[in-house]
Amino acid sequence: MKQTNHLFLSVLTAAALTLSLSCGAAPLSLPPLDWKLSGAATLEDGILVVDAPADRPGGGAAARFDLRPWKGKSFLLTVRASMEGVPRPKNHWEGLKFQFTIYDRLIRRRAYPEDIRQRFGDMPETTLELRYDASVHDADEATLFLGLQKASGRVRFDLGSLAISEMPSAFTITNQNWIVRYPGGARAPLRGVMSPGCDMTEDDFRTLGKWGATLLRYQMTHCPASSVTNIPAWRAWLEGRLAHLDSFVLPMAERHGMKVIVDLHNAPGGRDGHDWRLFEDDGYFAALVDAWCSIASRHKGDRRIYGYGFANEPFQTRPHKRDYWQVQDACARAVREIDPDATLIVESNHMDAPYAFSYLSPLALDNVIYEVHMYDPGTFTHQGIHPGDPLGQTYPGTLDDGSRLDKEWLRRQLEPVREFQLRHHARILVGEFSAVAWAQGADAYIRDCIGLFGEYGWDWCYHAFREWRPWSVEHEGPDAAHMTPSADTPRKRELLKGLASPKTTDDPL
Repeated sequence: MKQTNHLFLSVLTAAALTLSLSCGAAPLSLPPLDWKLSGAATLEDGILVVDAPADRPGGGAAARFDLRPWKGKSFLLTVRASMEGVPRPKNHWEGLKFQFTIYDRLIRRRAYPEDIRQRFGDMPETTLELRYDASVHDADEATLFLGLQKASGRVRFDLGSLAISEMPSAFTITNQNWIVRYPGGARAPLRGVMSPGCDMTEDDFRTLGKWGATLLRYQMTHCPASSVTNIPAWRAWLEGRLAHLDSFVLPMAERHGMKVIVDLHNAPGGRDGHDWRLFEDDGYFAALVDAWCSIASRHKGDRRIYGYGFANEPFQTRPHKRDYWQVQDACARAVREIDPDATLIVESNHMDAPYAFSYLSPLALDNVIYEVHMYDPGTFTHQGIHPGDPLGQTYPGTLDDGSRLDKEWLRRQLEPVREFQLRHHARILVGEFSAVAWAQGADAYIRDCIGLFGEYGWDWCYHAFREWRPWSVEHEGPDAAHMTPSADTPRKRELLKGLASPKTTDDPL
């Protein structure tokens, strides 16, 4: 939530927060919050109302929230709220807001912990939940905002219902002193692409061989939506993708000098919002583990395989029966029971984001590779992908917050990954990175990313080869509806330079 330039009215509410201690001690009162109002907001007797017309959307109340008493602790902040006539927002981060704005030292930039469910339309009085997890965030203070962002309608908050309670971390934090060991010692980094979601052809492999690719991330994707929640149908779909892997992909990759990542792109059960359903559902979780047991059995000892990617881009926003790390740990241990020498691939939380490496724990296993996806900043790499998305961010360029977007900015975004690599002596795979075809400077972005990956000794795969045309380096155009084939694009030239650059076995640590 970006701060607006409204004139704020300072209002001191007498509503105190109640702290419910897990140890059962008597509740403690926190000092009152000094609320500052913006837009169409009013505050009377502890009730905040925002009644925003369509021509003047937005408004609410903000207050400084001291996080220092909560250093190292995780907590849940709740409030009762209702709303009427709030239209569906254009962007998922707009609309009804119950949100912190913090400067997060872990990721060295602003972060916005908030009630994560997108809400619009009419809503009877409901409890909103804002979770602050000390394993994910590190800040001294926050700005707490309640109201509407770029939205019209009427919302009502009962500030007297604000309550805070300590909670355990949502994520496993363990093995902080673990050092990963790998068979065979140092080797040259592997470089390649992510496969198309459809069946590959002999021409695909011939082309990749000429380009110099040594790594293919074979994405088993495009599972029909109706099959994701139907375990027998999901297994039948997966069997089809594995049959193509066995009969065609692995032999062709070997012929053309590539190792293959087996990437299970569609987890059984799919997502409930962002979070995987298998975090809660035992049937979906068992289906995932069983699938990897089957894959390990049929490919035990297969040296054509680079490693097993258990599930693509985990996303966990709240506590569950099992977390994103425990799911991958369970798959890893099940595979190792069958094939002790298998190379395993673990992804970070939040769609495999670089900053989530700040709280990623290594598995207590050797020969594990840790995968990251690099699409920062999304305002550049994904501009114009969805209708209404803003356009015009350039690379190099200047971001909305005034910071310079260049190679050093990218380096700072990747620092949590680099620090994880050094701390645990871990091998790193960049499983996906890209910038959409019409982004001005996409070629320079790809060049600078590849340069950093090479400096750190990371394996990498460009997203993606002959998949969606706006990602393809063999197409160009101003938008998704007007892409045309092109044998020579600036993005392709940078990719080919990266694939052809000298291979080194220098120890990146």
